[in-house]
Amino acid sequence: MTETVSSQQVIPIPIKMKAGGFHFDSTSFNIFKVIDQRANQQEIGTVYGGILNLGFTTVVKRGVEKTYSKFFYKGLKNTKTGDKQLVIAFRDLVYTHDNLEAKKRKEIRLEIAIDYYENKDGKLSFILTDKNSKIINEKFDQKQLSKYSYDFFKKSLNKVDAKIKSEINEEIGTPFTPALIDNSNTDTIAAQADVAHNGPTDQLQSLDSLPEQNTRPKSHHLVTFESFKGSNAYGYRLRYVGFARDWNDFNWKGALSVDIEVFSLNKEVPGANVYYSYFALGVGAVKPFNNYLFLDLNAKIAIGSEIIDRGIFVEQERNTFIGLLLNQRIHLILGEGFGVVLTAGMYENFFGGAQFINADLGFLVGGGIKF
Repeated sequence: MTETVSSQQVIPIPIKMKAGGFHFDSTSFNIFKVIDQRANQQEIGTVYGGILNLGFTTVVKRGVEKTYSKFFYKGLKNTKTGDKQLVIAFRDLVYTHDNLEAKKRKEIRLEIAIDYYENKDGKLSFILTDKNSKIINEKFDQKQLSKYSYDFFKKSLNKVDAKIKSEINEEIGTPFTPALIDNSNTDTIAAQADVAHNGPTDQLQSLDSLPEQNTRPKSHHLVTFESFKGSNAYGYRLRYVGFARDWNDFNWKGALSVDIEVFSLNKEVPGANVYYSYFALGVGAVKPFNNYLFLDLNAKIAIGSEIIDRGIFVEQERNTFIGLLLNQRIHLILGEGFGVVLTAGMYENFFGGAQFINADLGFLVGGGIKF
């Protein structure tokens, strides 16, 4: 059977901590930094769904580093922590249907592989590698990765705590018995983790050696050319929009826009030609639906001129007007860094001071570049 993967559709998976956190009595460490060391930092798998059984890319909603940093902060918020600075490096993170047949069998594969380091003045000392792989026979549910992460790290951080305390006591010559961890319940999502006795060959040596994060630019700039037609006017618009956004961040973002526009009336004015031009400044908000589709809501204040031309023998009449301009757009943005933008939407304009137009409602289409 042919499998179809939709590269344009991304499903962001939120990672949430249980109320009350990990319920640790105490730890020997505090979590200093979370690192995404995976080769492909842009995704964690594919899930199949919908009538056409399309494959949709799964990602961590706000990125692995930012989301799991918050996850651990909440998990250890009410816990007494130690002085050791723990660095958590993700070597693997998977939440996927391996194929369409796995989706039909309700098989979701989850995997985590973690390297733990201690930070000492910027130098990293390897502690251990902990990893887990599990197939669950359930329908896709965005809560599953949160539960899996909780169950894994509940046990894994206890192992790190026991190892650090053991090393501390070896240094001072005091016998120490590591805390026992119950791994007997192998039917749970967090089955017994495999602890590597030998460290990875590509261990990190220092904070300066951390892998470069494969992220898209935070600042986004759009320059588009639009054509619009409304109930009373038609015309063209050159538009700049700027906003800041991290990859896989789907929250509302403030946006600044600058418009330069020329438009004319749909109806003819007897004995005269009427032209309009204005300059507008505005603020608005951008809401990403995914990493490609964006809703752009914008409001602007405009100042412009209404030019009434009654012929070469009559002096042109100029009226200055003030406008309130409201716009709603959908942007399709393609490309990393430099890219292409396609735009469609609607607008509602209200003018004060113009003789032949006081409002205009219509639709717009356009395109341009993103950088």
